[in-house]
Amino acid sequence: MRKCFFSKALSVLLVAAVCGGTALTGNRTAAKENDELKTGDAVTAYIEQFENAKYADSDIINKFNTVEIQGTGETVFNVKVEETAIYSVKIGYTTYNDSTEPISFSMKIDGQYPYSEFKEISLPRCFKDDGDKRSDNSGNEISKEIKQVCGDYEYVLKNSSNTKELLLYLEVGNHTLSFTGSDSKFAVTSVSFVKPSLYKSYSEYLSGLSDKTKYKSSFVLEAENTISKTSADMVQLSDNSSAAVSPSDSKKDKINYIGGGNWSQPGDSISWEVNVPEDGLYKLGFNYRQNYTLNTAFYRELRIDGAVPFSEASEMKFPYSLKWNFMTMENDNGDPYWFFLSKGKHTLTLSVTLGELAGPSETLENAVYGIGELYRKIIMITGDVPDSNRHKRVCGRRYTDYKGVRKQRSNSKG
Repeated sequence: MRKCFFSKALSVLLVAAVCGGTALTGNRTAAKENDELKTGDAVTAYIEQFENAKYADSDIINKFNTVEIQGTGETVFNVKVEETAIYSVKIGYTTYNDSTEPISFSMKIDGQYPYSEFKEISLPRCFKDDGDKRSDNSGNEISKEIKQVCGDYEYVLKNSSNTKELLLYLEVGNHTLSFTGSDSKFAVTSVSFVKPSLYKSYSEYLSGLSDKTKYKSSFVLEAENTISKTSADMVQLSDNSSAAVSPSDSKKDKINYIGGGNWSQPGDSISWEVNVPEDGLYKLGFNYRQNYTLNTAFYRELRIDGAVPFSEASEMKFPYSLKWNFMTMENDNGDPYWFFLSKGKHTLTLSVTLGELAGPSETLENAVYGIGELYRKIIMITGDVPDSNRHKRVCGRRYTDYKGVRKQRSNSKG
């Protein structure tokens, strides 16, 4: 399938993306605080406590000798902060070939979790397609094998919706970071407190490119030809039911797209390498199909060479489409976005994000969690199978919170 296509007259860079169903909730087990329940956003609720604090304008890098973390034991690192500010957190880490699952751990700052997102943090692994093209005895193409690429990586921590960086307010002085690992082994090589990513708007981005020329031709990048991905489940796929994908063959299976239902968890990423013929402004288009949830749009974050070019690219919208559909990345008025790319090789990355669905999803998840808490308090009195001949006076017991029912109902409506 075509992942990148540059339309002829309009200089379109197309990275044709196939979107799978986006999971609306993560596997979160952390207890929710009252302010998080109200906002549906742990990061925002936390930062609002420090309304007068400034965002960091420089990075603080703390490097360590490689320290392996595995199991439930706690590993403590000492770090020094030189300026009171709000920071994002970048982890330097080493992966091992002991598992294909994302690396999960929790992190305390000075002995406490800043907010619930720090109770379950995930670090991605790296996978690549391995070997040459394969086919069966009938000539049907088969996806390449996938191998894990173990090594040293860096990752800026993000929330479970992959919509915001995890922010920390840190004061000048010495602090401790406590890591508690899981079944997967990994090693920590550095913890950096870095400037939060504050994206420019598209208009601000474009204003600095007024002297750049719009590219007057087109080129295509096939989506199935990736350079890396963060999950071993994201294998190459084939669809011989439509001529709208390439390569296509109505009789034999041809590998022609990637994604689908295997590309669904927030943070799941796929990267491609594109060789740009000359400096210029390009439009980006996608040949995609999103037929997993009726009348629901899914979202992807676009990064070019590791950076989101402007805020609108952080949540690219892919509307419901039963068939393969070509879409140029554009604003709500139908005006296309232009991207500056210099001549040479660049890396394009698309990551699953909840986008505009993050707020409602978080609020709903928190409401369900709260209702579960109320239910557990009720069955402490009534038991799992209440006796209809006995009156428990549930609302009068100190174990129950009748007002909590109204609160959860209000949060769900909000």
